[in-house]
Amino acid sequence: MGDTVLLKCEVIGEPMPTIHWQKNQQDLAPGLGDSRVVVLPSGALQISRLQPGDTGIYRCSARNPASSRTGNEAEVRILSDPGLHRQLYFLQRPSNVVAIEGKDAVLECCVSGYPPPSFTWLRGEEVVQLRSKKYSLLGGSNLLISNVTDDDSGTYTCVVTYKNENISASAELTVLVRTHYTFCKKQHDSILITAQRFPPAEKNKCDIFCPCGCYWQVAMNTSRISKHCLCNGPVTANPQTCYEDQTQR
Repeated sequence: MGDTVLLKCEVIGEPMPTIHWQKNQQDLAPGLGDSRVVVLPSGALQISRLQPGDTGIYRCSARNPASSRTGNEAEVRILSDPGLHRQLYFLQRPSNVVAIEGKDAVLECCVSGYPPPSFTWLRGEEVVQLRSKKYSLLGGSNLLISNVTDDDSGTYTCVVTYKNENISASAELTVLVRTHYTFCKKQHDSILITAQRFPPAEKNKCDIFCPCGCYWQVAMNTSRISKHCLCNGPVTANPQTCYEDQTQR
């Protein structure tokens, strides 16, 4: 009791599946009136400052338009006596994050130990001012950075402290800055046969359209974001399909 548990749910798929959690076969709605319980961007379920009511059977499910899968069950038991001091150790170290300008970014940091430790975040050598419009803690330990810009890129360190004991780990945040190049390509029987690039002032000239039975796919790496329409079979209508190419400045 009073410690932290992290239940992981690792999935891959295209499009990327959304993660849902259940407790005792009932849908779990993290964050509704209980900030201790959060689903992290990695899909993991974090429960902080464990209480007797957190006892139960948990499982995750992953869904996308193509299919759904359910994970194995995990039982959480709560000991009524928290016992003696337990050494700090990472359940989840921060990992490098790539975020798109204007979106939110989360740097995960989850630690087990008792009594519950305190969390401080550094950006470079400077302490991050939490509880502001820009920075806040998700689940009491994970750093949420709102509406990221290129200025938010850098090294962030999670420092975990209890009395004279402390542990720390760092990760890089990279923010991809949007530019406005749009490539229009005509599609016939799933074969791209023409291409034209429009300047920023004319970027709306290309109608962004993905025909019925197809879906948008977004691919991202450290310097490029591309968006294109994928179809499982031939397209009979010759629709105009846009490939958005947004490259870091």
